[in-house]
Amino acid sequence: MSKNSVSLSEHITKLKSRGRQELSFISWERQNQLIECIAKDISTTIQYQVRNTRFFSIPIDSTFDASRKEQVSFIIRYTCLKSGNVLERLIAMRESPNTCGGDLFNLFKNIMESEGYVWLTDLVGQSYDGASNMRGAYKGLQALIKEENKHATFVWCHAHRLNLTVKQIVSSNSNSADLFGNLETLYSFVWCAKKRVAIFRQFQTTDSSKSHQPLALKRVCTTRWSSHSAALDTVLKTHKCIINTLTTIQTQEGPSDPKVSATCSGL
Repeated sequence: MSKNSVSLSEHITKLKSRGRQELSFISWERQNQLIECIAKDISTTIQYQVRNTRFFSIPIDSTFDASRKEQVSFIIRYTCLKSGNVLERLIAMRESPNTCGGDLFNLFKNIMESEGYVWLTDLVGQSYDGASNMRGAYKGLQALIKEENKHATFVWCHAHRLNLTVKQIVSSNSNSADLFGNLETLYSFVWCAKKRVAIFRQFQTTDSSKSHQPLALKRVCTTRWSSHSAALDTVLKTHKCIINTLTTIQTQEGPSDPKVSATCSGL
């Protein structure tokens, strides 16, 4: 980081010249303490603004991270008294192996209490996706919150509904359904073996017409339409390399495995 910061570069230079005589603050423990201090300061500022505004709503969503752990994000939405602008702030990110309505409700209460928000009186809105654990009328998170706070009106996330609508419309056309189905098959076929991934990257590296870094094939996610666009865009940019990769896989693995040869020909 010192390459991008003059003050940090000067600090590192002092450490190199004076050694242990200079306080470093670059150990992992000190860095974590600094990050925690910054986080507390940001959290305190948000709490102060929300207390002045009084009313707030909260969108919650969960997703797998790179290590396949379920991460739940808590966003608070409120209005700035000075400008009247609507503000959205991330207040917490928590790992939750269980995502049923009751577990999410307990996690929600813990976050509200630890961050100092009076959700029983000040929470006026909640917005989630259409999963049953979120919007369920009896045991969903929104229902459990409304049992204790009748003013917390639930709104099904419009972005999620739009994603589902676009996906359903596109899926009704057989050509587009075949296209994105083949993109998912291509991803699974190439990305299931490190050797095939290496072949794909090698063709991109040796392709003189490509100025960008080697790209990775993308999954076609079922809920986010943007993933369809990313998957298709990658294939369009590396189309020649994909054809060469499939031809090479068919040549190397096809003679001993007819199924692999047939898949390569089909794709």
